[in-house]
Amino acid sequence: MKWRYTLTAVALATAVAWAIQQPLDVIELASEPSVETASSGHSSAAAAGSNLDANNAWVAHFQALHGEADSIAQQLAIYREYHRLINRMVPSSLLDSALQQAYPNRYSALQALFDGLDRYQQWLLQQHKTLIALTELERNARLWQQRHALFGEQARQIWQQELDQHEQQRLAVQAELQRLHDTEQPLQQIWFDLQSTLSQPLSQTQGVGTAAMANVFFGLDSVQRQLAAMPADQRQAAIDQARQQMGFSQQRRDWLAQRDQQREQRWQRGLSYMQQRQQLQAAYQGAELQQRLAALQQQVFGHEAATIAKEEQQGFYRYQRPRLYGRN
Repeated sequence: MKWRYTLTAVALATAVAWAIQQPLDVIELASEPSVETASSGHSSAAAAGSNLDANNAWVAHFQALHGEADSIAQQLAIYREYHRLINRMVPSSLLDSALQQAYPNRYSALQALFDGLDRYQQWLLQQHKTLIALTELERNARLWQQRHALFGEQARQIWQQELDQHEQQRLAVQAELQRLHDTEQPLQQIWFDLQSTLSQPLSQTQGVGTAAMANVFFGLDSVQRQLAAMPADQRQAAIDQARQQMGFSQQRRDWLAQRDQQREQRWQRGLSYMQQRQQLQAAYQGAELQQRLAALQQQVFGHEAATIAKEEQQGFYRYQRPRLYGRN
């Protein structure tokens, strides 16, 4: 078989895999066949008998640990055990022979799987600097691209445990976000909890930038309830303080505060328009209503009047959307 790693390569692969959270599990056993069994004895007949005993011992060793190797989990465990034993100086020829005898009907499939896993580990070694420099989301995308290239649909079976961990983490993040929607905690504590949640290892949201997390923060019902209950000046001060806690620079905060004021003016103008629109709808119908609406849109929105009219023809009323302070 082409299941060959030098000790240095295996050590490097293990280090790289650890660094990108793709550990090569190590199985420690209470007992295993002796390596010396294969080389003991003086006569050729004795040596042959000793080799046979050693081969049988390793066959029994693999079968006792991994049964019929009919599941991908067992086959992966055999792969890890094979390399662990190579690192302990067990002759590869002895292990290859034992595996072929232990799993005659699955030996070809094991060869294909193991060769693919070796290529994957070699790719990790070649790409480790690039992978470590990526964000968690980018790294996962790159890893899965390579896994699918090597294993196709079987990749999901090979890394099912990782997928299960991500799913558990996703559900945990979802539950925590729901809690944050409902909480009555102060804004500062909400941000701290949100940042901790979205930065957890294995989270598919890990590596999300500050701006994206700020959008999530200002989208929380609990945050909007508190901001909506504040007077305008106090609300803007709270938003500025939250952005400072998020790590935005003073220059960026000043620019965002100016944009907030522009949005506030636009919303006040839009809400006033909606009230006047309702009054017109109550008083007029047909062509006269349309003429008066067009005049009102021109008066309130100026050059944006045509856009507002087109949106309303399509059933979209932008000032009936939820107002999210700090976002729109």
